[in-house]
Amino acid sequence: MVEIFQKVRILKKVKLNCKFSITKLLLKRLAENRNEVCHGNW
Repeated sequence: MVEIFQKVRILKKVKLNCKFSITKLLLKRLAENRNEVCHGNW
């Protein structure tokens, strides 16, 4: 039982990390797009 709980915990952590990195990627892309838009306006 303990092993299962540990595995579930690790899986949850991995899922969180994946979500976090995806969010960071999206934010980065958004920032890049915003920069392009800003530069395009000048």
